[in-house]
Amino acid sequence: MKKLLLLLIIPTICFFSCKEDDVQNFNPNSYLIHHQVIIDNNDSLQGSFYLYTTAGHSYYLNPSDTMAIINGVFGAPLKDWHLGGGAYTVMFYYIGNGFGCADIEINTFVDFELYHSTNFNVGKINDQVFCAWNENSFQYPIWIQ
Repeated sequence: MKKLLLLLIIPTICFFSCKEDDVQNFNPNSYLIHHQVIIDNNDSLQGSFYLYTTAGHSYYLNPSDTMAIINGVFGAPLKDWHLGGGAYTVMFYYIGNGFGCADIEINTFVDFELYHSTNFNVGKINDQVFCAWNENSFQYPIWIQ
């Protein structure tokens, strides 16, 4: 009889101890966003690169002891983005004083699927001439729907 009573009481306590606050609310207007940055730096442009987005990405690519010239494929951390805040904006900067041009490709993934891709150049040929009209930075909006 005591065992039967315990079998009834324990599940009842567990059931009534749960709160609605313990359940995470699902937001259908929320997306997971991350970026793949591809830097083709054949001119050996020295310096750092910086990616910033309105979702809160703040990602520096700095030279290290093992990689004096930044070249290759890099991934930015995963961030949560909520619709309703206008366009999703991506900003990319070259931070340095070197000469040379780097080809940049930024692939934007929404919920782990490729959503947008853009290509541009950064760098300087000399003190007076940049590699592209955008000089050492590039900013663009992405309309996520």
